[in-house]
Amino acid sequence: MGGIPHLPFSTHPLLSCNLPPKRLSWRSITVLEYESDMTERAKERRRLEREYLRRQYEMYDESAQAPTALDELRQARFMSFIKWSLAMVGVAMLLFASLTLFALIVIPAWFRGLPANEQVIWINRVPLFEALRPTRVYSLDTLPTANPNPDAALALLGGDSTPLAVTESALENPLLTGQDGGAQETPGGVIVPPPSVTPTPTLPFTSRITPMLATNTPVIAALAASPTPPPTASAALPTATPYPTLPPPPPPTPIPIPVAYQASGYRFEKQKWNTCGPANLTQTLHYLGWGGTQQDVTNFLKPKELDRNVSPWELVNYVNESVYAQQGVPLKSLMRVGGTLEIVKRLVANGFGVIIEKGYNLAEEGWLGHYLTIQGYDDSRGEIHGLDTYLGDRWEPYDELDTRWQQFNRVFIVIYPADRERELALALGNHRDVNYAIQFALSRAKEEASIQPDNPYAWFNIGSAYALQGEYKKAVTAFDQARSVGVMLPWRFLWYQFGPYEAYYNAGYYSEVLNLTQATLNTSPDLEESHYWRGMALAATGDLEGAKQAFRRALNLNPRSTLAAQRIAQIENGTFAPPKTG
Repeated sequence: MGGIPHLPFSTHPLLSCNLPPKRLSWRSITVLEYESDMTERAKERRRLEREYLRRQYEMYDESAQAPTALDELRQARFMSFIKWSLAMVGVAMLLFASLTLFALIVIPAWFRGLPANEQVIWINRVPLFEALRPTRVYSLDTLPTANPNPDAALALLGGDSTPLAVTESALENPLLTGQDGGAQETPGGVIVPPPSVTPTPTLPFTSRITPMLATNTPVIAALAASPTPPPTASAALPTATPYPTLPPPPPPTPIPIPVAYQASGYRFEKQKWNTCGPANLTQTLHYLGWGGTQQDVTNFLKPKELDRNVSPWELVNYVNESVYAQQGVPLKSLMRVGGTLEIVKRLVANGFGVIIEKGYNLAEEGWLGHYLTIQGYDDSRGEIHGLDTYLGDRWEPYDELDTRWQQFNRVFIVIYPADRERELALALGNHRDVNYAIQFALSRAKEEASIQPDNPYAWFNIGSAYALQGEYKKAVTAFDQARSVGVMLPWRFLWYQFGPYEAYYNAGYYSEVLNLTQATLNTSPDLEESHYWRGMALAATGDLEGAKQAFRRALNLNPRSTLAAQRIAQIENGTFAPPKTG
């Protein structure tokens, strides 16, 4: 019978609506019938089914076709790509491992060889570099100890330490007393200028004390802390006994101040590497109307970035020598030791700029010296409002601040308009006289050492006050005690305060100066003052070449160090002479 061959409905090419699966292989079809039992017609039908399925499969799957030469070329190229990719990955891994090993060896050595200021720059850029900071080359966290004489130290506490009265010449001067047309206080406690004030070029705060040679810490001159000794007071204190027993002066009438005050006009000046002093001075000068920058102050005070310390007297000198004398801005500055929170609050409440120096602890660094600008206070909270150039705006409890302030003999700097000297004298009270301020600091330090005999800072302040008064033997006794009691002095202490150098040197203990300066320079070689005093001790022991090298290092760190240049000149022209001791 002709026509369409008979096929099952599900597989007939014309009737079926079910196409074979897309990936079906025609070879996978199971033939259920045995070939031997098939008729010719069945065989033909089976052949057509297979042919149909084969064509359907080829229609949906071109890979069923026999591979051509092009297919083989493509496959070879693909395998070559895989091999090259694996090879490149291997090379990259080897290169990465080599660079990592190189970085682990070379980068730490490179980083630790950078100057400290550049290390800080890189740490700010890449915080991971913090882990590469070099470890300290010293093992102790305190200054070298001394061989104290406890009996002699305790004997110091029994001496007369009553604060001296303000010198007679000071009391006779209306500028200092606030009388005869001087500044007056308002009922609210704020000092106001008189109706007509004749500006005086300088406050006549004079001293009979020779200033500390290298640093003048704390300042001895009244307005300009200068390495040159200031003139002797016209009414000098009696010289038969350094500290005669005087009847205590009547307590001055305290100037009432508001229970809280907040200065307006301060703006935060973020410090850079070791620019705490310049940054604090900048934000205080801005408050008083100066238009310069922190970089201007830094360039003057730190000609070399590596110089780690700017002393209070240097900040004072910048205001008086650069801002006032050279730039013509009517701002001046002075500093005192033995400050009190009441004095600071009175100064702030009357619009004067106040900076203090205090101790400061960082978890990763340990103890440091740090300046703080005072911008307000609140007695109800019992807190001082400071503008910290590192931490920003913050409040600090009175007692905590005073504890850290004690570590710097409660030194404070005042920046003030030149035409407000009368008001400043009234605000300072007896501290307007520098001799009184030193004796007040000594008296308070003795009281604190009596209450806390193991307080090294109290003993250190006793030594500092005696050094300022030229009592070097007593200063040595106090400094020996400070280096031997309590928690001990932090190893950075002589980065900032140099009274021990001066006292040991002028008392003839040159080997002690050499030991202390070497121990301090082991912690950091970038300390101008330690190099200076090391040069002084070397020169006194006859090592003139070593002394000149030390003075040159000091000059290299601070080209403005005129004292170091003078000492080199004295050595070269044969006029250098060690101090007379005995």
